[in-house]
Amino acid sequence: MCAFNPRKLRKMLKNLDLSNLRLEEVPNVVKVEIVLRDGSRIVIDAPAVARMNIGGLVVFQIQAQSSSIRREEKSQPVIQGQALIMSSGEEKKPYTDEDVELVMQETGCSREEAIRALEETKGDIAEAIMLLRERKSGS
Repeated sequence: MCAFNPRKLRKMLKNLDLSNLRLEEVPNVVKVEIVLRDGSRIVIDAPAVARMNIGGLVVFQIQAQSSSIRREEKSQPVIQGQALIMSSGEEKKPYTDEDVELVMQETGCSREEAIRALEETKGDIAEAIMLLRERKSGS
């Protein structure tokens, strides 16, 4: 596993006069999926992920061994703003039970709060975690 070195990165940021940026490791990341418009995906297993804010913009840094990166051809085209409907007529949730568990683990929230956040963010785990953390810090 290729792990990033926060000390070296901070030193580089200091040289770029960006030392006031906070680089935070995102723990317990199992997989990162990048969904392309044509429905194909880039899947990265066991990456090291860091997050930083730059002037209100959130930047994620993903590092992984090239052997843990694969491309999966399209299964279904991406439909934005619509729920996916299964052939049985049952609506498919935009998240899995593992996603709910991960959000609960990362934020310390209840199962219901995690599900609500995942539904609000259309299954985007990172966005759901950030949403719940913002709500928690705003309280």
